[in-house]
Amino acid sequence: MTGKTYYVDSHNGANSNDGLKETAPVGDYRMIDPQAGDTVLFKRNTIMRDTLDAKSGTSKAKITYGAYGNGNKPAFYGSLNVSDKKDWIERAQGIWEYSGSIDDEVCNIIYNNGESYGTMRWAIEDLSETGDWFSPGIGKNSKKERNITEDNEKGAVYICSPFNPGILFTSIECALWGSRKLVSGKEHIVIKDLRFQNSGVHGYHETGASDVIIRNCEFANIGGAVWDGCIRVRFGSAVEFWDGANDILVEDCQFREIYDAGVTHQGGGIKMCPNGSDSAVIFS
Repeated sequence: MTGKTYYVDSHNGANSNDGLKETAPVGDYRMIDPQAGDTVLFKRNTIMRDTLDAKSGTSKAKITYGAYGNGNKPAFYGSLNVSDKKDWIERAQGIWEYSGSIDDEVCNIIYNNGESYGTMRWAIEDLSETGDWFSPGIGKNSKKERNITEDNEKGAVYICSPFNPGILFTSIECALWGSRKLVSGKEHIVIKDLRFQNSGVHGYHETGASDVIIRNCEFANIGGAVWDGCIRVRFGSAVEFWDGANDILVEDCQFREIYDAGVTHQGGGIKMCPNGSDSAVIFS
């Protein structure tokens, strides 16, 4: 039995639509409720500053998430655009502070659509080269995860620049901690022909994944989050299977500017190794 196909256009779709026709797409994929065997297609040449929370299908009928139309792969961004020159204030000679609102931890800074990247410094006093950046909130979220109660300021970010960085750079994207991943999906899913970009931590991340296919996807500018400021450890992988995974296929994907690993199988439990009897991972 063939499932339904839903169409999503974040730029021109309308949430009043049911999304079942390409000519009447829904605007927000969260407005639909795909069932086993259904397909959710995102319009090419669109950008969503959102995560993709893929819903699980069944062993007999996966749910597929993909693309329709012509052009570049639909992209999910985990970053905040801070390019407006009006939002930058010079606090000291060559040191500029972003005056807009950032309600999350900054993990990395991407300039000119990925042509260059900022070097994170561990103290504002260390800002010396053009593009260097610092935020007092670095490491804040990882401390929360480890039940460390020390509270750092969050939101502020400083860039070293000879003049207003909003003029110097054509674009400035702050990759944020967000929900710690740009895409997730537990079991019986296919994720294909999509792009995941500018995540402060991971691209895809899931615990105990099963029967997952990730095919012909692009992962770019992933990671950079501070795990431990004391020993100066940063992290973030493009595709991470945590604490056990089985029947996994990752193929024909592209990885560019990944802070940590392209594809990794890690964990803190007994099922972390991919060569166990209940886990099999195929990379191509």
